[in-house]
Amino acid sequence: MAPNDSDLSVYFPSEDVKESVNRFPVILRLQACPFVRMFPFRPLANPHAGNDALPASSTVTAHSDPLVEDPHRYATRLIRGPGLYARNRIEYGFTAWHTASNTLISILQLGSHVCGHDGIVHGGLLGAYFDDVMSALLMLAFEGEGLKGVTARLDVRFTRAIRAPAVVAFVVWIERVVMRKVELKGAVHSVLTHAEEQERGAKCAGMASENDKNEQFRVDEWLGTGTIKYAEANALFVTMSTEKYNKWKL
Repeated sequence: MAPNDSDLSVYFPSEDVKESVNRFPVILRLQACPFVRMFPFRPLANPHAGNDALPASSTVTAHSDPLVEDPHRYATRLIRGPGLYARNRIEYGFTAWHTASNTLISILQLGSHVCGHDGIVHGGLLGAYFDDVMSALLMLAFEGEGLKGVTARLDVRFTRAIRAPAVVAFVVWIERVVMRKVELKGAVHSVLTHAEEQERGAKCAGMASENDKNEQFRVDEWLGTGTIKYAEANALFVTMSTEKYNKWKL
């Protein structure tokens, strides 16, 4: 049973948190790209149609905003609900959909209370978020076809530890579709500041205008060269009709 309003502590990131994250270069590039659709961390029931119905200014901002979010819809959700979307946990997040390549980029600010080993972000959280954002991509990719998707397999390979707190970028894409089976891949990277991009000679200038329509999403060009890859994931989802999905849930 869903909690009552009195049981739900609605979290919204502080202005300081939003400002510190929104100044990262990758976010500015995503906001400037006309082929990228941006959604808040707790989107409306139908993010695609919901954002179309919002004022134009709301569709190009990463800011958490009660006018474009529906916190109560996520009251019982693990990732986007009050259990994890909170101060010192997942403190801020939003998602950008690069429509030409069917790639989803999700930026998260992780706090200091999401650790397994002291000071290290728990790997289980990364796995759960891979599953969540891949499911979101599946929903967007098959929107209008009356299909739902469920996870059949998820493999995560950890390559570097993430020291909390941290701002990270999850990038996921559809690798192959065979009948009802959808194979997805993804990775989670560090996010570079302006200074780090300049120091490492990241080749991002002009990228948005040159590759907006490119069907192959180039991670280095969007995130910048020299990011740290913390983990990568492979998943298999199975699609089904809404009718079968409702029976599956029983």
